[in-house]
Amino acid sequence: MDMQTREGNVGYWPEAPNAIPRDIFHREDVYAQELDYIFHGPVWHPVVHDAEIPNPHDYKTITLGERPLLLTRGEDGTVRCFINACTHRGVMLVPGFRGGAQHHECPYHRWTFDSSGKLRICPGEDDFIAGFAKEDFGLSEVRLESCWGLYFATLDDDAPPLTTFLEGMDEIIRRILGGDGRLQLLGYQKVVFECNWKAYFDQDGWHAPMLHAAFRMLNWTGGKGELLGTRHGHRNAHYEIVPNQGNGMLKDPSVIAYKHHPEDGGQLAILFPATNMNKQMDTMTVRYVIPLGPGRTEVHYAYFAHADDDPETFRHRVRQSSNMLGPSGFITLEDGAVFNRIQKSARTLGNNFMIKGMRLDADPYLDSQQNDELQSVVFWNAYRNVMQLRPAD
Repeated sequence: MDMQTREGNVGYWPEAPNAIPRDIFHREDVYAQELDYIFHGPVWHPVVHDAEIPNPHDYKTITLGERPLLLTRGEDGTVRCFINACTHRGVMLVPGFRGGAQHHECPYHRWTFDSSGKLRICPGEDDFIAGFAKEDFGLSEVRLESCWGLYFATLDDDAPPLTTFLEGMDEIIRRILGGDGRLQLLGYQKVVFECNWKAYFDQDGWHAPMLHAAFRMLNWTGGKGELLGTRHGHRNAHYEIVPNQGNGMLKDPSVIAYKHHPEDGGQLAILFPATNMNKQMDTMTVRYVIPLGPGRTEVHYAYFAHADDDPETFRHRVRQSSNMLGPSGFITLEDGAVFNRIQKSARTLGNNFMIKGMRLDADPYLDSQQNDELQSVVFWNAYRNVMQLRPAD
């Protein structure tokens, strides 16, 4: 019996290597286990880039699983990550998304913390419990490490070092983040998809020319590509971008021009469990994925320019980023409809299957091709291992 016929048991999985049980896209018990094992477990998750909080006292908030986080840059320039809750009565300290503030005041009892997380003010201190000390009530700090200016957080003290988790991906991330990680923020687009986070994340290269009308309308053709995977579930693709010759479909084809280092091609990193990073033409994008339950997923599309860009290049990246790869972009517009339809049918019986490119003698970590589904196995192998799932008896 496989997982979808054992409603009370999250520990089973189909025996076929290319099968995925549909019920993992809607089950509350599966989602609860994902929170424990993945989002709150010994896994690293991107939460902010230097360019998003460039100045002392800048801050950003984000949710990791169901834990609200506060990222701050202190007076000393150090970026820190805290649980976004007052250490007194647990009130969310900072409700806004981004900004700058030397101090963060809780509205409930006016406890006030500085940008390094230290408790500075707590009215009525003369009448507090014996032995109370401000230094014992600083904000709860979360492990944080960085790679090319991109900071990763984990809620588990037993998580391996970030360099271990990202083994094989450092050079890929460097290429995507401008070659040196020195970026400036262009802006964000945010969207909520009516789908499970895995439905959003489990995408393959084969679907692009099949689903996305822009590939046909603009005569986009794929070039050569190299796809690799790691044992921690990360995937990457380095591919040639064939310039679009134009066919009159766009009034201003400059929006899809590849102006800067076209010889570098495109670079995609899909980091386990749920982060998509992309250098497509002149865009540099990090997508932060926030699960909102078994059937809803919030995605923040963060767009960047290089720190050394001139004004013309900056404007070009602004125009191309959202128009190309945003939730309503030329080559991503149709994804949301498919995600929604996957979720609507998730309660049907049976399994989903990966078919194209699947060969028993193939290694999904080395042998995947740009237009097949084989590389999806990299994610599902890591997912199954972290979730401690096993084939049915």
